[in-house]
Amino acid sequence: MIQLLRCLHSGLRNLRTLRHTYFAHPITLPIVSRTRLAICTIVELPDIARSHKTRTCPIFESETTLVNFALGYLRTIASDLSDEDLTTLTESTGKTPQWILGHLHIASEFGSKILGAEPACGDDWFAAYGPGSQPGASGAPAFTVAGILVDIENGYARLLKLSKAASEELLDEEHGFKPLEPAISSKRDLMSHLLTTHITYHLAQLSACRRAKGLPPVF
Repeated sequence: MIQLLRCLHSGLRNLRTLRHTYFAHPITLPIVSRTRLAICTIVELPDIARSHKTRTCPIFESETTLVNFALGYLRTIASDLSDEDLTTLTESTGKTPQWILGHLHIASEFGSKILGAEPACGDDWFAAYGPGSQPGASGAPAFTVAGILVDIENGYARLLKLSKAASEELLDEEHGFKPLEPAISSKRDLMSHLLTTHITYHLAQLSACRRAKGLPPVF
C-alpha cells in the first residue's frame, strides 16, 4: 500500500511538471464513471499540437518528411507514364494523368497564394485543373510529364518554404476555402493537408492510372 501511494504521488508530481512545461493553462481531466467508461473509453485531452507558445519541435517537420517521400513516390509512378498516356481516362478514377498532375501543380500554387505569394501559374490552370473541373476541358494547358514534374516539385518546395517562414498569427488565420470547412479551417491545417493527405490522395489516383497499363505494383 505504501509503495502504491508513492507511485501515485510520483505520477501526480510528473503530471504537474507536464502541465507547467507544455501547456499555458492547467490540464483538466474529466471524471468518468465506471458506467460511462464501459461504454466509451475515449477521453479528450488538451491538444498539444495547438499549444504553440511552448512548442519545442521545428514547424512543419513531419510535413517535410512526408511531402519529400510523396514527391519521390510521384517520380517513381510517373516514370512509367509517357506523354501519350496523359490523356488516357482511367475508368476506376474517372481521371486522366494530365488532370491529376495538373491538379497537383495548382494545389501547391493555391497554398502559396493563401500565404500571400503570387501563384506561378495563371487563372487558366486553376480553371482547368481546380476543384470541380473535369478531365479534357477545352483550353486546358498542355504539358509534358517531365516538365510538369519539375513544376510540381518546385511548387511544393516553395509552399514548404513559405509555410515554415509564416508567422503564428498568419497560420492561425482562417483560410476561407469553404469546401474544406469546418473540418480544416486554419491556414496551418490547410498547409498540412496540402503537404500530406491531399497529395497522397491524388498519388493513389495516379497509381491507378499506371496499374491500368497492366504494370505490377510499385511495392
